[in-house]
Amino acid sequence: MKEQIQDMIRLLGEKEKVFLAFEQETELLFEAAETDGIISCMESRQELLEKARGLDQQIAGLLNGCGKDAEEAICNRSPREGLPTDLAALYDASLRVKAVAHRTFSSNTAVQELLERQKESILKKLEELNRGPSAAASRYSTSMRSAAFQPLIHKEIGKA
Repeated sequence: MKEQIQDMIRLLGEKEKVFLAFEQETELLFEAAETDGIISCMESRQELLEKARGLDQQIAGLLNGCGKDAEEAICNRSPREGLPTDLAALYDASLRVKAVAHRTFSSNTAVQELLERQKESILKKLEELNRGPSAAASRYSTSMRSAAFQPLIHKEIGKA
């Protein structure tokens, strides 16, 4: 059981690093002015979340054989005082991950607002492009091309 607890502490340390990288990607997201930069940051964040989910699965597998005390410690449901050294270390590692995750997910509202502003900016630019003289010329050219390919309709003139 002590070995499993040590493995969980190690995995929680990895998870903390993943969330720190996620936090860094979030900061880069706010610095990215170009749409491509934003897309790259969002893709990186998604990959990091998938990595965190994988670590969660490994931790859950190890936790199954450790008993209720380990579960209480990793979920931070029991007071830290009075825990054996290994469970106190598990408690602390879990708390560090939760602190970083909380900071990261708290910034999600700001990320959503940033993406909404980017969307509005792109839509505004598209509207401006569609109003310009080149857009009118393009619409005229398209309508002329489509008219040129329509079959000619002949009307018979009434015979007297």
